[in-house]
Amino acid sequence: MIDAAAAIIERDGFHATRISDIAERAGVAIGSFYSYFPSKQAVFTAVIEDSLDRVDRQPPRSDTTATADLTPEQRRAHAIKQVEGAVERYLDRFADQSATLFARLDEALGSHPELVELRRAAHARSADVIAASLCRWQSAGLVDADLDPDHTADALAAMVGHSTRVWMVLGRPHDRTKALETLTRLWIRGIGLDR
Repeated sequence: MIDAAAAIIERDGFHATRISDIAERAGVAIGSFYSYFPSKQAVFTAVIEDSLDRVDRQPPRSDTTATADLTPEQRRAHAIKQVEGAVERYLDRFADQSATLFARLDEALGSHPELVELRRAAHARSADVIAASLCRWQSAGLVDADLDPDHTADALAAMVGHSTRVWMVLGRPHDRTKALETLTRLWIRGIGLDR
């Protein structure tokens, strides 16, 4: 049912999606839909949560580099590679799984403010990882120690997330290589990692 709902919501948008279309795609009667979900909003929430869970189940790239044995310049270069890798994974993951669904979530927020918490949770998943990295790098003296990790992480996650939506959902022309390079450069300069 969730896969059927995702396909219909991606195709038609949140507001134009009909429960009858979801049921037909899933091969069940409309009454069966209501055995699983009380409303279109409930199945939409399940679709977004399933998409987020799939992203979370992707194994993170393990970093086995022992940075304690590196020089400060090597640590800085290593951190820059981590930023570039994180931005690249986000761009790829967004293109593969969630671009249209998150556009549909943004579409639904205007008429369903109860979905705001779902959108906030999606943002927090990225921001929390960024904040943890910032704290680590601040402790190592690699980035600006005056930056608040939580606010900085929110800003960086929003920059990457919104830029990606503009390019992949709204269709603004972009070059993937330049996009990756630009987002990485803005990120490392913004936190002082380039000094």
